Amino acid sequence: MMNDELREGKKVNYQNLETSDLEKVKPVYKTFKGWSTSTVGTNDFEKLPKEAKIYLKFIEKEINTPIQFVSTGSKRHETIKI
Repeated sequence: MMNDELREGKKVNYQNLETSDLEKVKPVYKTFKGWSTSTVGTNDFEKLPKEAKIYLKFIEKEINTPIQFVSTGSKRHETIKI
């Protein structure tokens, strides 16, 4: 049964949708400015490029959950604890 509040052009919370409603939704894309400096091995949030910090803060806001760790490489010490 389709949610009666689902209307064309209206943003909806996907968590409130029935599976059949997902056929009717379109994703909303957000574009971010990238960064050209490598973050590999960085283990301090303040040392990340400004654009990377903006991106991480956006994710936190969208998922309504604070990010606690960010991996910047394959080694254990290449992790940022926020």
